[in-house]
Parts: sequence; C-alpha cells; structure tokens
Amino acid sequence: MTQSPQSVPTARRDLSQRIERLLDLHRADPVQGLTGYQVDKLLDAMDHLQGGHFSDCEWMVLNAERRDLFEPRNYMRRGGPIDVGTLAARLKLVLANEG
Repeated sequence: MTQSPQSVPTARRDLSQRIERLLDLHRADPVQGLTGYQVDKLLDAMDHLQGGHFSDCEWMVLNAERRDLFEPRNYMRRGGPIDVGTLAARLKLVLANEG
C-alpha cells in the first residue's frame, strides 16, 4: 500500500497535537503531574515521531494517556525528573527539525 502525499504530514500533525493535548492537560493540573512512566513514554513517542514511525508513536502516546492500563507497578524512570514545559519544548524542537 502506498502513502498519499498528505498522509505523512497529517499523521505527524495529528500525533503532535495528541501529545500537546496530553501535556496541556497536565499543565492545567500541576498537582497531578506526569508519572515517570508517562514521561518516558512521551519521550519515546517524540523519538518515533521524529523518525517517522507513526504507529510506534501512537502506541507510546496511548501508553502515556492510559497509564492506568499500561504502567507496571513500581516503575522506575530511566532518567532524572522532567517537567511538562521541558517536554513541550522538546516537542517544538522535534517539529521544527522536520519542516
């Protein structure tokens, strides 16, 4: 199956908007915050978005959105703490480098 010329930009836009909505949700409720699992999955999603692996990106975003289903018990984050603003800046950088 071949991709239409619009499919790649559309997938990129839809996935980046999905990530932005999740970040905005947590920015609006800083008390809840993102778990380490969600941060890791969002970073993975951005890596996949940057590489053009849209189905993998979608899966990572779903994992971040539905941590109640996917997050293992006692999950330990891979790196240090990252706040929502830093994630949003990283997403902007990923999107800027693709255009």
